[in-house]
Amino acid sequence: MKQVELMNRSMLEERLESIGMMEAIEKVIERMKEQVRSKVVHLHEVFLVDVRLIKDDLLETILVAFTTTEPDDPPEDEGIEEPVHVVFLSMEHEGQ
Repeated sequence: MKQVELMNRSMLEERLESIGMMEAIEKVIERMKEQVRSKVVHLHEVFLVDVRLIKDDLLETILVAFTTTEPDDPPEDEGIEEPVHVVFLSMEHEGQ
């Protein structure tokens, strides 16, 4: 199974916290990893993850954009499989 590493988790956390949706962090990251493992095949590919949850009896939708990127320091040993590096780009939030 591919290892997936979110390079700027703190930015995602700050953005979720700013809209009062910090409880969605693990679900967003889990969905992001699922997307990378099953659908993302190209470097620098932008992909979207949507998460829906109920908060205060309202349906909340979070749409998060990520991209895959190259590691800062490529491995010296080519036999070692590097994790897929992912960067948080942006987020949209819709409450209903």
